Formats: sequence, C-alpha cells, structure tokens
Amino acid sequence: MVRNSLWKLLILCFTFMLIVSACSSNNSNSGSNANSSSDSNSNSAVNSEANNTEQEPPKPITLHVMHWKHLSKSLIDKFQDAYPHITIQMEVFPVDQFQQVIKTRVAAGELPDILGAQENDFPQYVKEGIYLDLTGEPFLDNYAENSMAQMKELTPIDGIFTVPTDAFAIGVWANRTLFDKYGIPVPGSYDELFEAAAKLKENGVTPFVAGAQDGWTLEQTMFSMFQLQIQNPEFYEKLKTGETKFTDTVFVDALRKWQTDFAGNLHKDALGLSYQQSFEVFARQEAAMWVMGSWATNFLQTSDKQLKDFDFDIEFMPYPANPKGTPIQVPASLSGAMWAISADTDHKEEAKLLLDFFSQPENAVSYVEEGGSIMPVKGIDYAKAIPGAEKVLDAIFNYPGMYPFNARLDGGVVAQLITSMQNLILNKDPAEEAKVIQEAQDIANAKQ
Repeated sequence: MVRNSLWKLLILCFTFMLIVSACSSNNSNSGSNANSSSDSNSNSAVNSEANNTEQEPPKPITLHVMHWKHLSKSLIDKFQDAYPHITIQMEVFPVDQFQQVIKTRVAAGELPDILGAQENDFPQYVKEGIYLDLTGEPFLDNYAENSMAQMKELTPIDGIFTVPTDAFAIGVWANRTLFDKYGIPVPGSYDELFEAAAKLKENGVTPFVAGAQDGWTLEQTMFSMFQLQIQNPEFYEKLKTGETKFTDTVFVDALRKWQTDFAGNLHKDALGLSYQQSFEVFARQEAAMWVMGSWATNFLQTSDKQLKDFDFDIEFMPYPANPKGTPIQVPASLSGAMWAISADTDHKEEAKLLLDFFSQPENAVSYVEEGGSIMPVKGIDYAKAIPGAEKVLDAIFNYPGMYPFNARLDGGVVAQLITSMQNLILNKDPAEEAKVIQEAQDIANAKQ
C-alpha cells in the first residue's frame, strides 16, 4: 500500500511540473508575440509617416530669368505644366542694353537665377565665379559636339558654365529681283559687293539699309573691319596686350573704308530706324540689301510659321568681306547666345531643370520654330523648322567661318565702337573716333 501511494504521488508531481512548464512557455510566447505586434505597429507608423513625407508636394518657387531673347509663352507654359511648383519670371532687355544691366546687377549682387551670357564679358564673369559650373550634367550630351567644343575654347578655366542656344552666321539679305534686273551677280568678295552697290546707286536704288538707332545692328555691317581680321587674324586679340592699337593705320583705314563704302551707300534715315523698321524698309524695296544675322529668318515667317509671300525674291548671301581672289569667310558662331545659371542662386536644381528642358529635341525644335534661332541641339531638322532657311544653314555649316572679332572684345570697347560708327555716319573723323575707341580699350586692359 505504501509503495503504491508513493508512485501515485510521484506521478502527480511530474504532471504538475509539466502543466507549469507549459503555462510558462505560453506566457513567454504570448509576451513575445505582443512585443512583435508592438514592433510591427511601430514600424508601420514610421513607414506611414515616411510615405506621407515623400508625398508632400515641392514648395512653390519662382525662377527669375533674364536675357535679351524672349521665351515664348507656349514653352513657358509647357515647362510650368511639367513642374507646377516652378513659376518662370521673365525679364528681357534689348541686346545692346543687356551688358550694362548685367554689370549693374553683378555689382549690386542682384543676379537672376538664370541669365544670358554674351561672349564679350563671358570670360571675365567665369573668372569671377558668376556662373555655376555645369560640368557632368547629363543634358550637356544633347548639344552638338562642335558647338560644345567652341564653348570650351571661349572658357578661360576648366569647366562648362553655359549652354549654347543660337548658332548664327552674318550675311547679306538681298533683293535678288533687283540684282537680276540690273545684271548684278552674287558678290563673292568685298570689291564685288561694293561694285554691286555702285551699280544699284547708278540706277536710283539705295544699296543698304540698317537700323542704326539700335546700335548693335551696325556690328553686322563691319565689312572692312572683318576684312582686317581675315588679313591679320591676330590684330584684334593683340589689342588686349597693347601689341596693336585701334589707332594703328590699318584700323583707321578700315574705319575710313567703312565710312566711305558702307555709310556712304546707306539709307538716309538709317540713324532713325530700329532693327525692325530697317527690315520693313527692305521689305518695301526701298533698299536692295539688309546686312543682318541668320536670326532674322523670323521676319520671313507668318504668325503660323509659314513663309511670307513677298513681292520680290529674297536671298541670303554669304558675307563677302574677303579680298578678291580669296575664299569667303563667314563671320559665324556655333554657340551664339548662351544661357547660364547664377552661382549664387538658391534654386540650382530647379534652374538645371529648365536648361534640361530646353535641351530636349522636341522643346528645342519649338524654340527654333518660334524664334528663328539655330539652337545647336542634336536631332533637329532645321530646314523643316525654319521655312526658307536653306541658304542660311548653308552659310552656318558649310562655309569657312571666322569667329567675329567683336564678340571677343570687352563690352565697353564694343559700346564705344558702336557709338563711333554712328558718328561716322554723321561724317565724324575716323582718326578721332579711333582714338576714343583706343581709350576704351586702355580701360579694359587696365582691368585685366
């Protein structure tokens, strides 16, 4: 009996221990599950908060853009539709005022987010750190290699600080109907150009018109000064070191030739005409030639981008500044008007979005179609985008080119050169004007 009772007691104790152990295990598992559930809930809350943060829309900002070229409303609207948080505020100045405005803004530390860059002051502003370095930005690959190569040549230090938006060539927009009427061939040299002018004048036709009230238009007419560049390619660069001077006989002679040959054959009202008014004089056949850049193709188009119907045939003739018996060299650039981002902008990434937007072929085509600019982006059919531009494109891409000397002069020197050409139209002395231009060059040299 005693033995049986002892076995029953042992079995009961063992059973109790198993029950206690099981309960303890369940409690432990329950606690673990509770902790796991708590951690899961905590992680879920964190993820939910992160998702809410990611879905918050970007803060609205305004990009202040300043240039001498307009951006069309349709392009601005398209960009703002793609990036609703960005508003474009456009500020446009005439090209001959733009340089001074930028100088004032630089001095005051009040630059826009995106600004136009002109070749004259571009190297100095790069050295001063005005522009943001764009090296490595993917959108740079959308531009033509030869255009980017020319940009690098203009840049005094390593880096890429602008994008090109307007390749151009300067030429003579001619009334081909009048040329044919009087048996005048397309001029192939400086001498032939002014022989044509003399024959037109003999027949009662004013040879040239220019919008000299807008002084920058006269820069396109410097046949004799471009001829000096052809004959002495280093002359204008050596002005910066004092090795040559504007008062040298060769340049004074070039001014005198311009006064006699060009200004002497110019429309009588030229100093009172604007850029657009000078084209209107040409379109009314009151002058046979209008010397202007390829960007003027927009004057040949209707509002819906069709070729206008004129009462005469218009032809873009390659720029004949070369001496007789030598090849034509067209004043041209594959970079032209440039766009840059201010190094001090608070909106660097948003500004890059705009430059990227314009480098996309479908947007670049719209820019070309609406402004007549030859934007050097890969994949554009320029002949289709710009009606009547076949000979313009030929001059830009197929003729030997020379980079216009005036594009590499200091802005203050160019301003004085323009004023002096206006004075030459008023029969001022070329030698005296050369002295004043040299004074401006001396000031520029002192700043280097």
